[in-house]
Amino acid sequence: MQRPLPGRIVRPEAAPLDAELLSTCLLARFSVLRSRGNLLDTLRRQLGETPVVTTFDLHANMTALKVKSVTALGGYHTSPHTDLFDTGRKTGKILLPP
Repeated sequence: MQRPLPGRIVRPEAAPLDAELLSTCLLARFSVLRSRGNLLDTLRRQLGETPVVTTFDLHANMTALKVKSVTALGGYHTSPHTDLFDTGRKTGKILLPP
């Protein structure tokens, strides 16, 4: 049974974030999440203009909600995902100044 997404993902008392880097591949295991699109949309609403960058599988079901909710997307190049670290590093570099 899936439960609805919590109303707040980011704690109000937490220090402001410079950015959010998320591996959505790992989220498939958590039944509390209705969909990755809803999660990303909730993060976007709570973080405002804070950059949100995430990784996806090559076979991801991309939706307009997912795309509009993030600043940038990175993709894994292998299946099984033996490139988790490299993809996270490359995607995270998007957040760094040139």
